Amino acid sequence: MGNIQLLLVTDDCEYGRAFGKAMLHISSQIFVDVLGKREFFSKSKECSGEDEERSRVESADLILWDGNEAEGAYGGRIVMISEDPAMAVKNFAGKKFCIYKYSPAQCIAASLFEIYSSLTGKHAANIKRHEVRMLAFSSWSGGSGCTTLAMSVAQELCRFQGRKVLYLSFEEVESTGEFMENTDGVKGAGVYLYHLFKTDRLKRISTADMHADYPAIEGYIVRDGFGVEAFAPAAGRNPLKNLTDEELDVFIASIIDSGRYDAVIMDLGSCISGVSLSCMEMSEKICMVSRPSSSSRENQYIRHLISCLGESVMDKLIKTENMVCEGKNVMHDVDEDPIAEAELSIEKSRTFMQRGEISRIFLDGAFGNSIRALTERMTMTA
Repeated sequence: MGNIQLLLVTDDCEYGRAFGKAMLHISSQIFVDVLGKREFFSKSKECSGEDEERSRVESADLILWDGNEAEGAYGGRIVMISEDPAMAVKNFAGKKFCIYKYSPAQCIAASLFEIYSSLTGKHAANIKRHEVRMLAFSSWSGGSGCTTLAMSVAQELCRFQGRKVLYLSFEEVESTGEFMENTDGVKGAGVYLYHLFKTDRLKRISTADMHADYPAIEGYIVRDGFGVEAFAPAAGRNPLKNLTDEELDVFIASIIDSGRYDAVIMDLGSCISGVSLSCMEMSEKICMVSRPSSSSRENQYIRHLISCLGESVMDKLIKTENMVCEGKNVMHDVDEDPIAEAELSIEKSRTFMQRGEISRIFLDGAFGNSIRALTERMTMTA
């Protein structure tokens, strides 16, 4: 599937402009043309195929009709847009579709990709990036600031290096909503996984090209002020936590094959589960976040990693001591020396509330310098 050409038929000019900008912001594959209803009816009656305005109607892949005038005749490539949420329907068997006019833009985009694929049998042909960096963040104990460092590195890559970054939380209860605004109604990873793992889709993926039939990721993500993207946070338990190794492989492949990202930041938290170990195994670097002290539990954590992933895991491991206060000495347990010495010390971070709800990390000063050093170390090639 190349670009999707949409024709929005509406007399609400402001809505038309806002809709077009929103779709373009979400996906570069969606192009929106806007016509008034009187213009549409006038041009549809003309017979000349050379007429420029008529070609706009004929060339549209989907016609979005704002209003109830087409209620008795809509279907096929005509998709109704209704102000009544109860009217929203996706009847794939009958090829009748209606979208709620004021749904979040991501939800509308997801529906349009799904409808277009159903009607045409075409799927997104994404251009892979040459290299997608897989970077993991983990800790042997809670409260070490693992999420803050993971999000800070993601923002550093976006803000100062111009990279396209996806932040993935594998924590039991994810913290994504603390750092980026969740647009109400946007479906997150749970719904994406539901569509990704449909039986017919998995069958096609297993027998055809791996990138041939993935759901369009654009409809399930939110982003922060710097451009870091993430799946809309789940209200309850994180659905990514229960993935099997095979499901994780398909999930990560769908992200890479979207052609959308230069780097994927995986926040694994403090739990060493099967999915966490699999993420570490596929990662290029693993940042182990510790507080400025060492204990036998940290050594047990590292020994477990070596036992599960082999000695080579130490080549990936970058140990950081977080929330170091200048002038304080780092204390270690007397009876046990640390297996891994800290490579970097991270100054204590500062955050402030943005718009009264979202935590924004202060990436300047000593902490910002520490994050730049960590980002450089994480992305350094041998």
